[in-house]
Amino acid sequence: MSYLTPTKYRIKLVFYIKKLAVSILHFIENSRGKFITIRIRPVKASEVKANMGIAVVNPKTAILIRGEIIKPNDFTLETVRTYKKLHPQVPIVVSTWNDEEPAYLEKIYQAGAEVVLVRKPSIAGPFHLNFQITTTIAGIEKAAELGVEYILNTRNDQRIYAPKIIDHLHNLTRFYPPENSQEQNIFLKNRIIALGTEALGSQLYHLSDEFLFGHIKDMTAYWRIDLLTKPLSFGGPENHLFTTFLKTIGREVKFTMEDTLEDFARYCIIIDPSHLDLYWRKHQRHLEYRSLRFQNKKYPSIFFLDWLKLYYDFKNREQIKK
Repeated sequence: MSYLTPTKYRIKLVFYIKKLAVSILHFIENSRGKFITIRIRPVKASEVKANMGIAVVNPKTAILIRGEIIKPNDFTLETVRTYKKLHPQVPIVVSTWNDEEPAYLEKIYQAGAEVVLVRKPSIAGPFHLNFQITTTIAGIEKAAELGVEYILNTRNDQRIYAPKIIDHLHNLTRFYPPENSQEQNIFLKNRIIALGTEALGSQLYHLSDEFLFGHIKDMTAYWRIDLLTKPLSFGGPENHLFTTFLKTIGREVKFTMEDTLEDFARYCIIIDPSHLDLYWRKHQRHLEYRSLRFQNKKYPSIFFLDWLKLYYDFKNREQIKK
């Protein structure tokens, strides 16, 4: 009688588990009339392939990870290791709270990140917006000390696996410069790049804040705002941040959907989560496309293709005016 070694046993077990999972998926497809696909991403940085492509010279860019340290699966630590492997020349800044465990923070530092410790505001603010503002602006200030020109700002519970994402983001900002206005005295260094969501087409000035990319001066203008002591008078954190930014750069906020879409076309680039190969360990984490629906919707989603149409519609209207 032959016995399986532990390694061969694990390989065989994984094979049968996969076979069972595929059978279950086939059953669900047939019973629900839906096609199902699976996206597998490595948990550990050691399983991520290094970025061995052609080096592209971009302005110095930092990746900012903000928020509470996530220890299950060493998520924050492995995120730092993943980014250092994919982007070895890119500074990583982790901006978190000063009550985090020092020994664990040392691991993050040893993995290659600059660690910024921030005292929690006494008032969390609506939707904990003050926490978000505090960690983000502290991280931006550290990035400025490092001499970077651009910031990729993301949450601590998200991980970006796309190996060439920084090249992609810089290419987009080069190809789509902002619609600055000498008449209105509005001058951005570059557009703000944000993620598309279903909510973008249903709420006024709802620009997703979970991921933002831009020139450090524009990002500073976006996040260096007063902390909140009262409930928001309009919308949620995303709406407040974007409308405050528009007012900061001198743009009149008209609180109409037409004006909202024009501001997206003028000052933003909206991309898809798939561009980032994004994993988000929050609710519904097993759904690759949380916002994707095929039924008729009351409000339109705005993803990259939708934004591109907004952009060219706006450009065409501007040409007609001339």
